Order: sequence, then C-alpha cells, then structure tokens
Amino acid sequence: MKVEGLTFPEAARRLADRAGIEIEETATDAERREADAARRAIDDLYGVNQLARTGSKHSFESTRWPESHGTSCGGVASPPLRRSRGASGA
Repeated sequence: MKVEGLTFPEAARRLADRAGIEIEETATDAERREADAARRAIDDLYGVNQLARTGSKHSFESTRWPESHGTSCGGVASPPLRRSRGASGA
C-alpha cells in the first residue's frame, strides 16, 4: 500500500481484482469526492508541516549567537534571552 502510494480502498480493490473477488461500492460519487477532498487536505497539511519543520530546523541550525550571550549548547550558543526580556543580573 505505502510502496505503491495507494489508499486502503485502492489497495483492497487491487487485491480483490487479483483474487477474482468483486467488491460492491456503497459510497456515492459525492461521498467519494468528499473523502478525496479530505484526504488531499490532510496531505496538504502534512506537506506544510514538513516545510515548516525543515525551515525551522534550517533557521535554528544556521543561527549562531555570540558566545558572550550564553552557554554553548550543542555547538550553538544560547540566544540573549535575559537581555532581550529586560531581566537583570544572574
């Protein structure tokens, strides 16, 4: 199913065809269109999420803060949060 990029109903139909089994369709055309639209919307959300995650990761990894602004954490210095929030002292 995943390898061939099929939905569950598509995979079930394909297997039924191979086995010579007839599957009776119970969904109307309108229901099928609605389900397809919902699946496309979910796929779009996953795509947007992936783009945001990749962009955020790239942005974070490419940001280098001066060492004087905080303790280095995994090769990246912490951002100057204390100073930007108006806090004073340690």
